[in-house]
Amino acid sequence: MRAMRWWSYQWASGLSYVQPAALSISIPLGIWSAYRRGTTFDHATLLLCLAKLSVPSFVLALGLIYVFALHLNWLPATGFVALDEGVFANLESMVLPVVALALTEVPVYLRLLRSEMVGTLQQNFISLARGMGLPTRKILFENALRPSSLNLITVVGINMGRLMGGAIIIETMFALPGIGQLLVESVYQQEYLMTQGIVLFVGVMFILINLLTDLVYALVDPRLLRDAGA
Repeated sequence: MRAMRWWSYQWASGLSYVQPAALSISIPLGIWSAYRRGTTFDHATLLLCLAKLSVPSFVLALGLIYVFALHLNWLPATGFVALDEGVFANLESMVLPVVALALTEVPVYLRLLRSEMVGTLQQNFISLARGMGLPTRKILFENALRPSSLNLITVVGINMGRLMGGAIIIETMFALPGIGQLLVESVYQQEYLMTQGIVLFVGVMFILINLLTDLVYALVDPRLLRDAGA
């Protein structure tokens, strides 16, 4: 029950914001960077991604705390407010940790999607769509994005599982009641049943996330179902 309570804090009210935030940034930038391949915007985007990859999430978190919590006093530095205690208060308490983790994921997602989009935009069906006079926005977001997103879906699924137990430093810095922090505390306190339960729980969630990823594959590319049936 204690593990389930911490799980609900982490995902229903907390770190579930990380992946949507990362995707909302990386997908538009990745698409536009692929479309504008070789331009100043493309080079600047890749340079920023490389720079961000060299900065660990906890270093970025310290910078965010200093600027937005200590200097500007816009957001709380630490602490967690559950969703049932107020939506706005919950969002306010999660902004800094979510941004710190999301910006860590953005370079990976952006570069992966850009690489896939560059190849997709050179396919014959994209040339046909352009020849038919379809708007660029429709070509990029409807015709090119779906076949370019399969590898991105795989990485997002893996990272969702990793965030369950891999955000221990961020959870500690911002005093978040996450599964990773609970696992560390259980090990220190020699609560072996709790430790085994958390490991089993995370393993089951990994399996469920992988299953969900496979279902999303079928929604994005129905040809996979046809090939599986064959």
